[in-house]
Amino acid sequence: MKLLASLLLLLAPLLAGAEPWVYTRASVLTVTDGDTLRVRIETEPDHYWEPRIRLSDGSRRIWQAPEMNTEEGRAAKAALERLLEGCEQVVVRIYRHDKYGGRVNGDLAYCGRDSLLADLVEAGWVR
Repeated sequence: MKLLASLLLLLAPLLAGAEPWVYTRASVLTVTDGDTLRVRIETEPDHYWEPRIRLSDGSRRIWQAPEMNTEEGRAAKAALERLLEGCEQVVVRIYRHDKYGGRVNGDLAYCGRDSLLADLVEAGWVR
């Protein structure tokens, strides 16, 4: 079942017809919680953008980690930090601006892995 969910996550942008913006020169600055992080993207030499990214697969589905005011939420954040540990560079895929403003919906390829969101879903931290 988890394998099927991971496969659907990877195929969702294609099924939804979404073409993400892809940035190959990026790094993670901070992890906010179990499904949100801030990255630094080099858009051109010496020009940077530092968006907050809410993890998304490009579909309209809402993926959520437990809230930070719970023990499970703090554990989800720690799990996300462990996954990103040692990753100096990531590839960022941005699908759209978050409906609440100030964030974008996207995903990361990191440490030789294709999808941070798929890995979190497979591990059970994001539902």
